[in-house]
Amino acid sequence: MAAPFLDLWRYRELFYVLVWRDITTRYKQTTVGIAWAIIQPFITMIVFSFLFGTLVKIETGSIPYPIFVYTGLLFWTFFSRSITTASESIIANRNIVNNVYFPRLLLPIAASVVNLVDFFFSLFVLILLMVYFQFIPQLLGVFFIPVALMCILFLAVGIGSVIASLNVKYRDVRFIVPYALQVALLLTPVLYPLSLAEEKYTFLFFLNPMTNILETIRALLFGIEISIIIPMGLSLIGSIIIFFAGTTYFNQTEKYF
Repeated sequence: MAAPFLDLWRYRELFYVLVWRDITTRYKQTTVGIAWAIIQPFITMIVFSFLFGTLVKIETGSIPYPIFVYTGLLFWTFFSRSITTASESIIANRNIVNNVYFPRLLLPIAASVVNLVDFFFSLFVLILLMVYFQFIPQLLGVFFIPVALMCILFLAVGIGSVIASLNVKYRDVRFIVPYALQVALLLTPVLYPLSLAEEKYTFLFFLNPMTNILETIRALLFGIEISIIIPMGLSLIGSIIIFFAGTTYFNQTEKYF
């Protein structure tokens, strides 16, 4: 069980090379790369703020809706991009996969980690929104951001590794992933507070690890008085289980690549 992960450690220098290669490739045209990382979630926030904040008037209490929805989109975008890049990592690197030996699991992990750069660029917009609305976040929530990112990475690598394996044999999988992520966005309280759901259905939302992560980070950032122990515990356990299940499946199918 530990052997594949020990192999990853032995090839850690290659991991750094892969991450740096992907970062330099993505930001070769620096202005465009950084701008797109910021513009995409920002424009999405404006659209949803108009639809749900102005027209539908979804109630978010004392939290301005643009801040509420952008926080959700910030973490969701990191999650969806990580799954997308991880799922395409084997096909995108098929030349080196076919010619050089290394633990192939490095590819989906490196592809996911690169999205942290986009996240931190987008995080700057959230800071500007809070300044504009004169909203002061809770310090505990700021300290929790790395923990939330770690949970999302575990989750995204686990799911992305499975899809990457399937993508090698079934090339049409890549067309299903964007649609599935769009559906998952609507089933996760990114655009709306979980309090809108009827109490009898709330437990179904908490079966989704991303729900637990978003509810926890919002509660800590915005000072919402809810019990975060159970949601956070479910997030950690769920993310770790999915990570080990996904990477185990990937390692078992790696020899057929």
